[in-house]
Amino acid sequence: MKPISIAALLAAALSAAGADATTYTFDRSVGSVGNGRAVGSITTDGTVGVLTNDNITGFDITVSLQGYVRSFRMGAGWYNIVGNALSATDTGLFFDAALPGNNYFYFSSDTYYYPGVYSIYSQHGGEGVQVYNVSVRSGESGLIRFADAAGAVPEPATWATMILGLGAVGAAVRRRKSAPGAMLAAV
Repeated sequence: MKPISIAALLAAALSAAGADATTYTFDRSVGSVGNGRAVGSITTDGTVGVLTNDNITGFDITVSLQGYVRSFRMGAGWYNIVGNALSATDTGLFFDAALPGNNYFYFSSDTYYYPGVYSIYSQHGGEGVQVYNVSVRSGESGLIRFADAAGAVPEPATWATMILGLGAVGAAVRRRKSAPGAMLAAV
């Protein structure tokens, strides 16, 4: 049996800890217009760069406006990204409202727009919240940073893989330490 190096085991354990999914959190008072607010999280597949619909793996958002509140999440809501203005970095989600064309995204409740939506549009006045038939939109333009990467907390499967990998590293170290003594005793 070919021996496995400690470095190889450690590298395998650390690569298991790599970020597959990235969760971004936000708490947005929509500009200074009205009392609209959007709070929640958007989870992506870990893509850095321009995002499409395929990169969104989850969301959980609550919007409120003029006493109305509505929460929605993946599986009980809709989302759509059009254009190339939505992008992700390791630290945040950005929307470039200065790009030409009709760029936008929205996350909404399961009954299409009503009764709740959080969105940013390049050609329609920036960031917005709509709850039931009440809506508010900020006049933002340019590059909008609307969400920050949440603290990196590994998923349970990642923890298990890391623990197994570190256990294997420990076992290899122990075996190497005990091997010379066993050889001497046998002589």
